[in-house]
Amino acid sequence: MNISKVERNSLVLGVRMVMIMCITLFTTRFVLKGLGIEDYGLYNVVMGIVNLCTVLNTALTNGMQRFYNVALGHEDRNEVKRVFVTGMWIHIALAAAFVVVAEMIGVPYIEKVMVVPEERMNAVRWIFQFGLAGIVFIIVGTPYMAGVIAHEKMGWYAMVTVTEAIVKLGIAMAIVRCPADRLIVYGGCLMGVRLLSSAMYAAYCKLKFGEEIRFEGRADKDMAKKMLSFSGWNLFETSARMVNTQGMTMAINLGFKVVVNAARGVVLQVEMAIAAIADSLVIAGRPQVIQLYAAGKRQEAIRLARRIALLMVVVMIAMIVPLWIGAEWILKLWLGEGFMEEAVAIMRVAIITVLFDKLSSPMAMLVHATGKMMKYNLVSGIVNITVLAAAITAIACGADYEGVYWTACGMTAAGVLALWIVERDVVRHDGKE
Repeated sequence: MNISKVERNSLVLGVRMVMIMCITLFTTRFVLKGLGIEDYGLYNVVMGIVNLCTVLNTALTNGMQRFYNVALGHEDRNEVKRVFVTGMWIHIALAAAFVVVAEMIGVPYIEKVMVVPEERMNAVRWIFQFGLAGIVFIIVGTPYMAGVIAHEKMGWYAMVTVTEAIVKLGIAMAIVRCPADRLIVYGGCLMGVRLLSSAMYAAYCKLKFGEEIRFEGRADKDMAKKMLSFSGWNLFETSARMVNTQGMTMAINLGFKVVVNAARGVVLQVEMAIAAIADSLVIAGRPQVIQLYAAGKRQEAIRLARRIALLMVVVMIAMIVPLWIGAEWILKLWLGEGFMEEAVAIMRVAIITVLFDKLSSPMAMLVHATGKMMKYNLVSGIVNITVLAAAITAIACGADYEGVYWTACGMTAAGVLALWIVERDVVRHDGKE
């Protein structure tokens, strides 16, 4: 078990996330100043609709990383190549299907359901289409990104994501002085950023991995069946998680005034930053956990996963305590003139919810290693849907926005306990076979 490599990669990804968080603080402030609270709230809702359609890609990404690492654990380079080619064909088909489904669902929602001022409808249509194009670039580039992570090339992964954050900051600073419709220009620029990051992953793979990751030939039917079967239950869990996140955004858009939706958009940036730091530990450790398990070193894989879980808890508590205590001061310093009182209460509840939610990540890593996804992902999906249902019920019963968040927090905590029980059962039974 190469603990030092995991810790080294964790350090690289940790530094990456600190840099991205610092850059994001300034980026959000400039975007909020450039777009204004109303347009920022609209952008948050519209991109929520677009991101809702990316659940298929997220599920298949996790599946590709798992199969890459199983092949590397078997030390079979031909198997690695079959995983890449098959995954690439799957993602191309997914990109085409994504556009069709997104247009069928997203456009009617924008036109008939979403609360949008009439004079901003044209801009909303434009950013929706830019969002779709950007997600297509990400889908097609995912097999390359998964290859970089599976080979534990975290330095390049960090380079790409930090570059992306810096470019976004440049766009945010420029948008403040843009004479055209800033919402449309901002959406178009972010589409370009997604194209850039996907191209960087593809270029690295072509230069470093040669024949191992090269898109040529047909998909392996048996490999495709295994990947799609594995991703099926993963899709249910990922879909439910995305529905939970974006469904909450849509519910708040319909249930509260625009400023609350804008406050949620700001707080989501904090949630994503905390979650990304926690995920950095999982990203650094996942390849070795799966490779150890595939190589028959089950107990070593379990010990490594438990160590990652403990480290994650320590790191998250170290972040959350100062954020809770200094929430108002931090938000005033961060947002400046765009400060919203509503964001203070929302942020304090949201960061506790993220802590509970991320406790399930090391559990999922071990379940992925076993390849037996049904029970765990079924329970995880049900938990996420239940959290959203409870929040919507609270809104219907007249709860204020803070009460809605506390309801979601409580349900998330209960869900993590249920997932812990399921994970222990899956790993224990897999070890007896």
